[in-house]
Amino acid sequence: MKKIALVVFLSLCFVISSGLFASSNAAPSGKIFYISPQGNDAWSGTLSKPARGRTDGPFATITRARDAIRQLKKDGSFNQSVTVYLRGGTYFLKETVVFTPEDSGTEQWPIRYVNFGNETPILSGGQLIETDWKTSGANQIQAILPEVKNGDWYFYQLFVDGERWTRARTPNEGFHTMAGEMRLEGPARFTFQDGDIKKEWIEYGDVDVIGLAKWAEIRMPIVDVDEANRTATLTKQVPPSNWQGENNPRYWIENAPEALDQPGEWRLERKTGTLTLNRMAVVAASWRRRRSISNALPSAMISAHSGVAGAMYRQISSVCESAGIEI
Repeated sequence: MKKIALVVFLSLCFVISSGLFASSNAAPSGKIFYISPQGNDAWSGTLSKPARGRTDGPFATITRARDAIRQLKKDGSFNQSVTVYLRGGTYFLKETVVFTPEDSGTEQWPIRYVNFGNETPILSGGQLIETDWKTSGANQIQAILPEVKNGDWYFYQLFVDGERWTRARTPNEGFHTMAGEMRLEGPARFTFQDGDIKKEWIEYGDVDVIGLAKWAEIRMPIVDVDEANRTATLTKQVPPSNWQGENNPRYWIENAPEALDQPGEWRLERKTGTLTLNRMAVVAASWRRRRSISNALPSAMISAHSGVAGAMYRQISSVCESAGIEI
C-alpha cells in the first residue's frame, strides 16, 4: 500500500505570561521576524516568505526566533520592540519550547509572538513520520514502527484526521469491577471477575489496567495472572491513602489483542512495534504527564512583557513509564 503520514506528539511546553498580548492586525513597528512552515532556520528571518532562489526568508521554528532575540540582547541591539509573526500552517515541534526570564521584553520594548494577518498557525507537539501500511483482516491495517520495536518510543494517544481515536479497550462501554479491595502490600494486586483478564496478556508487556478509586487513577501493565485464584498483579505498589477501603473499584483494560473489536480503535504492540488500526491518515501522541502544574512550569520559566496571540495548540499531551503511573 502507499505511504501515508503518521504524526506522533511530543511534550509541548509553551509559556504564556499574563503580560502584553498583541493584535496581529496592528501596524508592524520595531524589529520584525517571521516564522513559516516553509522557512529555514539558516535564513535571516526578516522576510515574510522565501525569496526567489530560496536564498533567504523566514525562520522555520519558534526556537530560532527566540534565539535571534536573545542574540539582539547579547549584542546590545535590543533597543526597540520586537514582533515575531507566525505564518499560517502547522508547526511540528520536535522538542519542548522553553521561555525563561531571559526572553522577557520590557514595558517600553515588549516582545510579541503573533499570527500573520488572518492566517492561523497551529503549534503541534508532533513528529511527522511516513510509513508503509498493509492490510490485516477485513477492516484493519498495520504498520511496523522501528522506533517502538527498538524501545525508543511508545505512545498512548492516537488521532485520525484530527479526531482522537480509542486505544483498544474492554469493555467497550462502562467498566469491569474488582472483587473486593485492591491489595496494598507489595505490587498492586486484585481479584478479577471470571473471564475479565487472560493470562496470555502478560506475554505482551503492554496490556494495561486503568483503575479508578476515589480521587486516584492508575495506569499499569499486567505482569502476572493467577487464573486459578483470579488474581492479577501489576507493576507497582499503590498509595494506601488512595485505595484503602475502596470496595469493588472500577477498571478497564487497554491494548489487549481481543479488545481491538470496534471501529475507531487502535493497538500498539511494544515488542514488535506493530500498530494496528482501520484508517489511513493518522496522528499519534505520546502521553507525557506531569504530576502538578508547579513541577511542569517552575516559576523560573515565566517571562514578563512577552506574549503570544493568534496561535492554536493541538495534540499537546502529557511519558507514561513502561512500569505505569499512579496519579
